[in-house]
Amino acid sequence: MSSVESDYKKISFVRSNYRKKSFVRSNYRKHILVESWVGDNMKVDKYRMLKNDMYEITFEGHRYIVHSDLILKSKLLLRDDVTKETLEKLVFENQVYEAYNIALRQLSTKVRCYKELHDTLTKRGYNGGKIKEALDILIKQGYLSDRDYAKYYAHDQIALTNNGPWKIRKKLEENEIADKYIDEALQVFTEDIQKEKVKKLIAQLVKTNRTKSTYALKQKAIVYLINLGYSKEIINPFIVRIDFDDEKIFGRELAKLKRTLSKKYQGEELQRR
Repeated sequence: MSSVESDYKKISFVRSNYRKKSFVRSNYRKHILVESWVGDNMKVDKYRMLKNDMYEITFEGHRYIVHSDLILKSKLLLRDDVTKETLEKLVFENQVYEAYNIALRQLSTKVRCYKELHDTLTKRGYNGGKIKEALDILIKQGYLSDRDYAKYYAHDQIALTNNGPWKIRKKLEENEIADKYIDEALQVFTEDIQKEKVKKLIAQLVKTNRTKSTYALKQKAIVYLINLGYSKEIINPFIVRIDFDDEKIFGRELAKLKRTLSKKYQGEELQRR
């Protein structure tokens, strides 16, 4: 077999594995070793396939991690003019793919928004240009969408927490989600759902109340529900319905105070207190 035929066989191997995504995912733990190929400037000792379409290429004992896209783009395995400078340039360009893979791993654990991934990659030391390129790829592939993030976040908050629409909106705004996506996501949080949640929360406050008067409990409920993110328009109709026998509260508080004072005072002194 001629050297040219051998080189084309190697590049075809990389291309076929890049196109067959399912093969790469199911076999990413298999380290593929290839016999060495000698260029005019540097010697490719071997390369092996890693996960996420990354390849480890060894040049005269020095290892480089390069994405299959760059191998194909640069025709790395067909060139006979591979220099150290060429490899360093490829490694620099490869940062986009490194950032891409880090972001993809983050997305594999939970739905995330653009800002979250941008912050993560910034902390990892990637510059803004490389981050944008990497995240743009994810957007084009449909893996990253602030619109979808807003929908998933709102759904989870409604289903799993007592948070109201304004608190949900504030969190999404902190993550720089566009207003149109927030408005769309919160459409499912209808007034009926909000009222049902507020009703249950107030019922729970009343049920567990042992010390506060009707007025004090109403004030507590208003502050509590506003902090959860509900509007006064939703809250007020239920606040005015709070009504219970204050005498029972006063009686319990008086009995409690008497027990406390009786430990220090007796007889007439206790009555004066």
